[in-house]
Amino acid sequence: MNKTIRSLCGKLMIVALAALFAGCGSSSKMDSTLNKLEKTCHKAQSISKRMKAGDQTAGTEMAAVMKEYQNFAASLKDAGTMTLDQQKRYDEIMQSFMQTTH
Repeated sequence: MNKTIRSLCGKLMIVALAALFAGCGSSSKMDSTLNKLEKTCHKAQSISKRMKAGDQTAGTEMAAVMKEYQNFAASLKDAGTMTLDQQKRYDEIMQSFMQTTH
C-alpha cells in the first residue's frame, strides 16, 4: 500500500511541476483544487493512523482515498497553472502526506 501511495505522489508531483512551468497565472480554480488535495491528504493521514492501529475497515477507505488522488491529477491539469505561492502550498501538502506514508 505504501508503494502505491508513493507512486501516486510521484505522479502528482510531475503533473504539478508541469502545470507550474506551463505558464504563469493565478486562479481560484487552482486554489479550489489545492483545497481538495489538502482535504484528501488529511483523510489519508487519519486513515493511515487507523490502519496502523489495526482497524480492518481502514484499508477499504484508503482505497477510496487513492481513487481521489487519481482524480486529483486530472483536476490539476484542468485547473491551469500554479503561481509560486500555489506551488509552495502544493509542496507543503505533499510533504505532509509523504510523512504519513513512512
